[in-house]
Amino acid sequence: MATLTTLARCGLITVARFKSNYDYRCELGRRIHSAPQLAGVFSASARIYDSVWYGEHETTADLLQAVLQNRERLEHATTD
Repeated sequence: MATLTTLARCGLITVARFKSNYDYRCELGRRIHSAPQLAGVFSASARIYDSVWYGEHETTADLLQAVLQNRERLEHATTD
């Protein structure tokens, strides 16, 4: 949610209950023209989240660290 909040605060996505990570990836891809690599950063975090949420992987410190680093990258890129 922190990643979604960061992106919404910058006007890059609109958070809605009915949206999936795929919906957010598509929306981000449409709106982020100046830094298209950010869609890839979000996608990486979404893949980690989905793999844990749907039971393919257990949550580990390494996965959590990767998501936190991606959120920081998004936050820094959107505030520059």
